[in-house]
Amino acid sequence: MSTITVESQPAGPLDTNCVIVHDGSEATVIDPGMGAAEFVAAVVERDGVTVTQVVLTHGHIDHVRGLPEVQSTYSVPSYMHPADQPWLTAEALSAMGPLGEMHDTASMETPAVPTPFADGDVLTMGGVEFTAHLMPGHSPGSVMFRAEEVNGAGLVLGGDVLFRGGVGRTTEP
Repeated sequence: MSTITVESQPAGPLDTNCVIVHDGSEATVIDPGMGAAEFVAAVVERDGVTVTQVVLTHGHIDHVRGLPEVQSTYSVPSYMHPADQPWLTAEALSAMGPLGEMHDTASMETPAVPTPFADGDVLTMGGVEFTAHLMPGHSPGSVMFRAEEVNGAGLVLGGDVLFRGGVGRTTEP
């Protein structure tokens, strides 16, 4: 049985959950929304962990707004399903309209292109193997990550595939 720490904190104007998974040594940041870098820095300092990667459940701005800052602060790779990667281009970020204004994309650095992964790929987070499951609907590249046994139970990191008290959203492009 693997034991890991999973912490989350709402970030940005839509209170998007930024999640950190770590084993006391290596940490993975999942969905760093606007302002999430402060949360990441606090966990790194408090727990003495090293950020080794960023994993994105999908490409909506509320989940990726803090990506450039985390990438540059920790010099780490990021991973994302390729179906959502076009949303991280300078052109897409500058054409977001009111949602872009809400997330201040005008001052956002264009993130380094994440390494693509596919449905069924295994990513190691906090020393635990998580399988990526493509769940298009909320976005073309929405994924959830599933681990068989963590802290005595299964664990799903679902992004916006599932919402508390609901089934997620499929109303956004």
